[in-house]
Amino acid sequence: MVSSNCDSIKMYIADRLVADLKPDRETFPHLKYPPFVKNIRDEIYKGAWGDMKIEGYIDGKKVITKMLSGRGADRQLLVEPDDRELLGDGIDATRVVLKVTDEYGSIRPLANAAIALSVTGPGEIIGENPFSLFGGVGAVWIKSKQAAGVVKVTARHPVLGSKTVDIAVKRQSPPLI
Repeated sequence: MVSSNCDSIKMYIADRLVADLKPDRETFPHLKYPPFVKNIRDEIYKGAWGDMKIEGYIDGKKVITKMLSGRGADRQLLVEPDDRELLGDGIDATRVVLKVTDEYGSIRPLANAAIALSVTGPGEIIGENPFSLFGGVGAVWIKSKQAAGVVKVTARHPVLGSKTVDIAVKRQSPPLI
């Protein structure tokens, strides 16, 4: 089942077209954008195993391509702060999201490894450390200290290695009285 606002989609497995679909308006007449439904189990049994590509079309024009891995393996650890700059006031903070994905950036929902974090510079972790991912994702908060500099946040996955992100901390000017 694919949910989309497209007029039609094409599904490929291992670069072989397995479905050219319209929304299932018969089963879902009450929805403005009904899902696209196709049982591809028979295609997989025919030996068409590999990555899946889904192309979405609106008015006959391809508007999106989504790739899904056929390997079923954790490939990369992503570390993504919401903000790349904080104030050095001792109370500013940002969320840092950690994800385990396949090679196309899709979250691996069964990834639950314990991620160990380390921080250098004028910041500190708010949250558990280490912590286990849930559904392939997790997050911690990084709070600034009362100083300027660069906070380096390093996340270590037991198989996928380490990733480091930098968060700049700007000096906070004293309040004018």
